[in-house]
Amino acid sequence: MGIKSCEVCGEPLFREIEVFGQKMVVRRACACRRKEIEEENKLAEESRIYNRAKDILELGYLDKSYAQYTFASTDDKESKEYHDMVQYADHWDKAKKVNRGIYLYGNVGTGKTFYASCIANEVRKKHGDYVLIGTASALVRYFTRDYGRNEDAEQQIKTYPLMVIDDIGTERESNNGLSVMNEIIDMRYTAKLPLIVTSNFPIDDVYKGLGMLGDRIKSRLNGICVPYKITGKDRRNNG
Repeated sequence: MGIKSCEVCGEPLFREIEVFGQKMVVRRACACRRKEIEEENKLAEESRIYNRAKDILELGYLDKSYAQYTFASTDDKESKEYHDMVQYADHWDKAKKVNRGIYLYGNVGTGKTFYASCIANEVRKKHGDYVLIGTASALVRYFTRDYGRNEDAEQQIKTYPLMVIDDIGTERESNNGLSVMNEIIDMRYTAKLPLIVTSNFPIDDVYKGLGMLGDRIKSRLNGICVPYKITGKDRRNNG
C-alpha cells in the first residue's frame, strides 16, 4: 500500500524511517501543515511581544498618562532640546552602559515631563527595557506602601534599566519624604543604572538648605545625571 498524500498540496503525509534495523512509517508535516505551524508560531510570538509590552507598562508606570507622550506628537521638532532628547533615546544602549542619566530642569510647563516621558516610552517600546516612572511623591508612597518597605518597588529600583523621577523636590513636603528619596536615589546610584529626573529647580537648588541629607542627594544626582535646562515655550498655556 502506498503512502497517503495530502489532498491539497500533494506531499506525503507519512515517511519511512529505520529504527534499530526495523522500518517504521511515521507521520510528517506536509507543506500545508508546515505553513499552518509557521503562522501559529508567528501569532504566538506577536502575542508574546504584546503581552510583554503590556506587562512592562503596567508594572512600571505609576501613572498611565506618561504613556501618551511620544516624540512624534510634538510640534517643536526644530528645537535643540528635541534633537538632544531624541539623540539620547537613540543612543540609549550607550547611556545605559556608562550609567548616564539626565536632570531636566526649567520653568513650569516647558516640557520637562514631556521629554522625560518620551525617552521612557522610546526605551520601553524600541529597546524593550523595563521602565519605572512616576512623580517623586508617588514614588515615595509606592516605596513605603502599607507603612513599610514595598519589596516589589525596591526590586524595580535596583534592577529596571531606566527610572524616571518626575518633579523631584515635591516629596520633601511629607515628614519622611526626603529620607525615603535619599534611599531611593542611593539604591539607584549603587546599582549603577541611569536615572532621569525633572524639576523646576537647578540641581544645586532643589534641596538647598535641607542639611546633610539634602547635600547627599544633590551629590548623588550630580554623580549620575547631566543637568540640562529646558527653555521651551509654556506648553500648558498653548491651548
